[in-house]
Amino acid sequence: MRTRIAAITLSLLVSSTAFGQDDLSFAAISARHPAVRMNDAELARMRAEGECLAGIKALNALPMDQFQPNIEWLNIRTQAMLALARPCEVLAMLEAAHDALRTANAPGLRN
Repeated sequence: MRTRIAAITLSLLVSSTAFGQDDLSFAAISARHPAVRMNDAELARMRAEGECLAGIKALNALPMDQFQPNIEWLNIRTQAMLALARPCEVLAMLEAAHDALRTANAPGLRN
């Protein structure tokens, strides 16, 4: 049994190393798979949505020495919101909510 687990683990490590050598950037993936290629306008919009995802992550982040119970609530709600709306729409809603509640992460309080 241990030999079998070791063999499976080793094969997974070898296969993950092989995959790790591929370029996983969007440019490389779209070169390999033409079905996912985008024009410049679509790519710019998707990059903006990616920045909004980073904004959501930053908004939900707190220093490790602080605990706010609403962060766990936000993480669950954020996932549900992202299923229904674009990342930039979710970011705008979360920023407005933080401003209204005057939380430590409120964008309006940072200025």
